[in-house]
Amino acid sequence: MHSAAMSRYKAVLFFMVFACVMWIVLLYNFLTATSYNRDSFLILPFPDHFRLDGNLTVPVCACTWKKDSGLIPCVYRTGKQMQTTNGSRLHLAVVACGERSGEALVLIKSAVALTTSFIVFYIFTDTKQHSFFVKEFKSWPSAYLERVELRLYPDTYPDMQNWKHKFAPCASQRLLFPSLLRDVDALVYVDADAVLLSPLDKMWNYFSRFNSTQMLALVPEHEDPTVSWYHQSSKIPYFGPFGLNSGVILMNLTRLRQVNWSSTLVQYHQVYEKNIVFFDQDLINIYCHFHPERLYVMDCSMNYRVDHCESRESTSGSVCKSAEWNGAYLLHGSKRSFKNVPSFKAVYRAFEKYKLGDNLLSGLLEPLQGELFKIRENHRKKSSCDHLPMIFLRHFMMR
Repeated sequence: MHSAAMSRYKAVLFFMVFACVMWIVLLYNFLTATSYNRDSFLILPFPDHFRLDGNLTVPVCACTWKKDSGLIPCVYRTGKQMQTTNGSRLHLAVVACGERSGEALVLIKSAVALTTSFIVFYIFTDTKQHSFFVKEFKSWPSAYLERVELRLYPDTYPDMQNWKHKFAPCASQRLLFPSLLRDVDALVYVDADAVLLSPLDKMWNYFSRFNSTQMLALVPEHEDPTVSWYHQSSKIPYFGPFGLNSGVILMNLTRLRQVNWSSTLVQYHQVYEKNIVFFDQDLINIYCHFHPERLYVMDCSMNYRVDHCESRESTSGSVCKSAEWNGAYLLHGSKRSFKNVPSFKAVYRAFEKYKLGDNLLSGLLEPLQGELFKIRENHRKKSSCDHLPMIFLRHFMMR
């Protein structure tokens, strides 16, 4: 009897010690995972309600961990932040897979340089590129870090891996935002090869123009029927006379979730797959063709492209007249125009070279203005876009 009692006593004691050790381990993991400081940056997990349907296992990025059914980003922000309300924050998303990280950083820098409002950035990129963005962000002056938050995600395709490499690496990621970003009400998506020429607030204000049914805002693919891809060659249903360009999209994610956006796109893909060329853009065009009441058409100056000034109808100007008169709000470097069109390249290089904290006038505007006027006077210029420097400069001069 004595031996049996001692055995039971040892078993109970062992269980109590084991339980204490487990509680200590759990407490340690909670404290270290929930919030810790790394060179003045906080790396924070998202709440447990941030989940996807099903049993998705999310790839682990460098600064986060795996959960069986949730998409948890790496969140970077300084311990000291500008005081804001949720309604006053702007939300900007970019996808930067492959070799797009450098371009995405220039886009982000242009937004931060020209915008004084608080911006939350949602960056979907290869996990190996996360450290690149963190390193660059940590090099910024504290005055800028206090009004930004960086949320890094691995490229994620739950049950849709075959969509990942359609058209361009991860280009279709934007179609999944309503499912992946469940705690986000609305955001602006911008292609990585773009720069802002005015504060992000001006584009964000388009949300206030939505009526009760609208949940997307895009610009037309073109203003010129003689070169419009959709008007000339497309074999899918598309919106309006010229289709839509998906380089800039305002998305009310809450409303898109309510109308089963993702499942509807899957159905359209199954029906029109053989005729789809520009994967994500084509799917958006098909969707807006059948649901025009859900679209707000923005002005072409919100997504200004080389097509607007190299069109057959733009020999004496731009087919995007609002940009010619008032300036472009955003410059989109599609068709490799940041590399091949001198005026577009000059704008991109100016933002690439600009250091946050330097004077905008002497550090950005004056060098850019000099370069653009020099390009305009060059008799060997390659593009009709180079005749129109004020399209790129007008919003700077209005600051």
